Amino acid sequence: LQSNIQRNIEYLRVRCDEFQRKIQSSALRIDHHPRSPIFSVRTAFPRELAQFCQQRRLLVRPIMAPTVPKGKERVRVCLHAGNTRAEIDQLVDAITEWAAQKQPAMAKL
Repeated sequence: LQSNIQRNIEYLRVRCDEFQRKIQSSALRIDHHPRSPIFSVRTAFPRELAQFCQQRRLLVRPIMAPTVPKGKERVRVCLHAGNTRAEIDQLVDAITEWAAQKQPAMAKL
């Protein structure tokens, strides 16, 4: 029987795969490992994305240099067993909305 955290990981992975197909941008990529509850949203604008999500009451953090090498900055998402599908949908919808707004700027990179 699959645990709540594993169901949440799988659901977020599926939603992220859908997102990646919608937003065709090399400037925004979601990295994840099959069994890890930690997802990384890689973008040239991690602070902006984190702030956008935080304004929507989503708890995400920008991970910036020198914590990670310059050019490897990202937004960290940590899933929990208590997260609901609605919360996961809210996160993916926020990232999608932000990326759609940023796409013209990202295309110039």
